[in-house]
Amino acid sequence: SQKNLKKDSLARNLLQVNDIVFHPQHNTLVTIGSDGRYSMWDKDARTKLKTSDAAPLPLTCAAIHASGQVMAYAIGYDWSRLQIIAT
Repeated sequence: SQKNLKKDSLARNLLQVNDIVFHPQHNTLVTIGSDGRYSMWDKDARTKLKTSDAAPLPLTCAAIHASGQVMAYAIGYDWSRLQIIAT
């Protein structure tokens, strides 16, 4: 049904945000995701400005230099995807 299609589509697109960092000079922020991507947002207009290509692993945290010229992020294992094999 159409209702289930929308629900399934939404479930595939909901991913964990691991970090949010604010640009020190502009009204923008960056979200760091478990999908291996970062997205830049205009916080006042509430619009996405850019999404990166996917890294090979989830992005876990980020920082923007005080000058606003450099952003660094870390990639690594994402505990939210942990599966218990045996107890």
